[in-house]
Amino acid sequence: MAVAYIDLGIAGEICLLQLTNGIPSGIQTAQGLSVFSPIGQIPGITDGSAAATGTVGQLLQAVTASPVAFAATGTHNLISLTLPAGDWDVWGSMVLTSTGGSAVPAQATVGISTTTGVLPAAYLCASDVYGIALATPVSDVPAPQPFNVSTPTTVYLVLNVTVTSGTDLTALGILYARRSR
Repeated sequence: MAVAYIDLGIAGEICLLQLTNGIPSGIQTAQGLSVFSPIGQIPGITDGSAAATGTVGQLLQAVTASPVAFAATGTHNLISLTLPAGDWDVWGSMVLTSTGGSAVPAQATVGISTTTGVLPAAYLCASDVYGIALATPVSDVPAPQPFNVSTPTTVYLVLNVTVTSGTDLTALGILYARRSR
């Protein structure tokens, strides 16, 4: 396996194009630090730091500060998150609880929407049928969704629940968004 280097001289730095058997296989500085290896691959971070605002990998998060309480059938926003302009992958989850253990939800559907209080299309939602008292919390995760927005846009984690009895239902939600490009 023959390895050769070609000096690219990028921005006043000595950068070497590594060729393996005549095929580009990496770029590195004269000090031997890999810039891209192999070609087309972007190295990730290894120091535990977060991606900077406006860069690929930037992570946003919103969590309900306290449980959202409801006693009747209806649609509820659990949490919202404002996305700055960009291309985002958004996902989240919810936890439904009966604080006294006596509430009986017939069904619960959760989804991520750009319209407050409105569920997205059914294939983007997670839905469960219960029909029993919630002695323990239950959770659901709707389908992750991409959002490409040119202005700041709010996304909502929306829960629709049908309550057959009891008045002590609460829900918590979390939303994440990662800048994809």
